[in-house]
Amino acid sequence: METPLQKADRHIQENKQNVNERYRLRYHLMPEAGWMNDPNGFSFYGGKYHLFYQLHPYGSVWGPMHWGHATSEDLVRWEHAPVALAPDTDADGGGCFSGTAMEVEGRHVLMYTGLQLEGDGDDRKVHQVQCLAFGDGKSYEKSLQNPVIPKEKIPEGVVKADVRDPKLFERNGMYYCILGSKDLEQKGVFLLYRSADLMEWECMGTMDAADEVNGGVWECPDHFRMDGKDILLVSPQFKKPESLRYHNIHSTCARIGTLDLEKGRFLLEQEEEIDAGFDFYAPQTLEDGQGRRIMVAWMQMWERNMPSNEEKHGWAGAMTFPRILWMQDGRLHQLPVPEIESSRRNRYMAEAEFSGTWTQEPLRGNVSELLVEFETLEAEAFGVKLFAGQEEETVFRYDVKEEVLIFDRRRSGIVLRGSRKELAGSGVRRTQLKARNGKVTMRFLLDRTSVEAFLNGGEKAMTGTVYPSEGSDRMVLFAEGKVKVRLEKYDLIF
Repeated sequence: METPLQKADRHIQENKQNVNERYRLRYHLMPEAGWMNDPNGFSFYGGKYHLFYQLHPYGSVWGPMHWGHATSEDLVRWEHAPVALAPDTDADGGGCFSGTAMEVEGRHVLMYTGLQLEGDGDDRKVHQVQCLAFGDGKSYEKSLQNPVIPKEKIPEGVVKADVRDPKLFERNGMYYCILGSKDLEQKGVFLLYRSADLMEWECMGTMDAADEVNGGVWECPDHFRMDGKDILLVSPQFKKPESLRYHNIHSTCARIGTLDLEKGRFLLEQEEEIDAGFDFYAPQTLEDGQGRRIMVAWMQMWERNMPSNEEKHGWAGAMTFPRILWMQDGRLHQLPVPEIESSRRNRYMAEAEFSGTWTQEPLRGNVSELLVEFETLEAEAFGVKLFAGQEEETVFRYDVKEEVLIFDRRRSGIVLRGSRKELAGSGVRRTQLKARNGKVTMRFLLDRTSVEAFLNGGEKAMTGTVYPSEGSDRMVLFAEGKVKVRLEKYDLIF
């Protein structure tokens, strides 16, 4: 008899050749077919990078969650593996939700949220419980003791139907698990658990919490230490906008401070938005064999139209290109992992002084990398138009006086609309950015229907999906006043 895992794999193999390639990316991980959202279990195991992800194999919309699985040796070229987890036990019959992975005594351990169903029909209840699976990097067996954190171990004071997304880590011989939830006042919270053996877990209580009522869960926790600080990555639902920050329906932020594992409390020192663009959610990190801290995220956003689904292309969702993280001047910085440089071809370099617009014939491409340094001479504003055509453009504009970088995709092609708090400005995002000695640098990774911008050497990042016409592939520089520019452009070949 065919198992749910076998059924999911068979369905993908039978349908992947029917996927429409029109909006497919060249070097970002996507599902072979079906729906992809949060990255899961991002880890380095057995000499390879493993990236699991939330997968609905039977349609290009969210549905009963499986864990898709892909591996890579260089973070650039990914090989799809068989589906790792499917909803097929009493503990996860409603779905295998997000979680993390780590190596324990040579085994690849996955910890995930199971959607446990109780009862039938109108009396059915749904519980979010925490489960384990063990594998060798290729196939995985669920623990017979699942759920290892059942509903009975959820403390009072939180919404018990929303406790999910375990972040598993080890410190000083003990295992710890951070879970996302919200309290009864509708404030997002993180719960901390600990265990000596991965099987018996003790709740230490609420380790961190929002200071605002927003009605949403703190989702997808990640934790790591860097430069003597503890860093929590948080994906809060419905976070209220703060000046230029947090204008997506759901947000992502890094909370930097100190985690006291004895008391089970996190002391916040500062918080910053991780990516100031449109399409970045649920980031996870790993430390690889070189000691690098690397991050990926879902390169989409909830409650937006997705053209590959609307046009029935048979797939939806993608991951960001992996980014290396480091601390500088007390802030988190990020740039693409340097492995991308092995795919550079057809280098074009130029310098110019101009006002108005400036371009050259080699400045074309939609699977490309562009690096530009602007030096303000007399300009009030300057920037770059990408994916430009007769009617379309994706604009990055720097306002010199306001010290603000503006990402405008209102004329990028297919109009992408958000909901709720996004309705007023769903096509524009802004971030504060100071020039350095009169200079601003912008680095762009373009991949057919996406752009990732890294500003001032990784000080800020802005990510967005765009859906231009096939002929819209020009790169145009512009300035309101005189600027000096130096640039490099590469085609990226895979």
